[in-house]
Amino acid sequence: MDDKTTSAVLKEQFAMIAILVVLIGTVYTDSYYAALGLRYQFLNLPASHIAYRGLTALVDAPYLVLPYFVGILWLGFASTTGKANAARLRIWAGYLVIAVVVGIAYPLASYAGQRAAKRDLGNDSHLPKVKLLLPKEAANGTSCGVADTCRLLLVDSEYLYMFVPQGPNDVPHVKRLDRKVFNEIDTGAD
Repeated sequence: MDDKTTSAVLKEQFAMIAILVVLIGTVYTDSYYAALGLRYQFLNLPASHIAYRGLTALVDAPYLVLPYFVGILWLGFASTTGKANAARLRIWAGYLVIAVVVGIAYPLASYAGQRAAKRDLGNDSHLPKVKLLLPKEAANGTSCGVADTCRLLLVDSEYLYMFVPQGPNDVPHVKRLDRKVFNEIDTGAD
């Protein structure tokens, strides 16, 4: 292969891997927030969050390496040189591999997102505890009902999303608070 061909092949391979990262990140994120009773499309999440989730979900759910592995194996195989008839066969086989990878990635990423949400609903949550919310009008800090009971789910450009953990099968009541109302928000793990 010459350099131009190698460059074109690498671009195609990186594009396919990027699509897989976005697919897994989107499904994981959608499943996670849906399990918490929210639609991720309305949360002002940056696009980089989806890519980040597509990569970091592997740490939380190592079984997600399977679709990545199948996709990368196929890309390595498909980029090898061959005769014209073999190239046509690889194209059709490529479509089949893409369908298999999507068929594997979607349910695995969905399960991983739901599993992470279930964990965050309980005592093993990775979400920070809300220690103190200090509204602009208040002289004294107000806490989230009882100290250390609320979990901070998300902070976006306009809102804070918090909830009190429920039982393992209950969907929490997520509170959406205007960020501009608070001077201080203290969080912590303990």
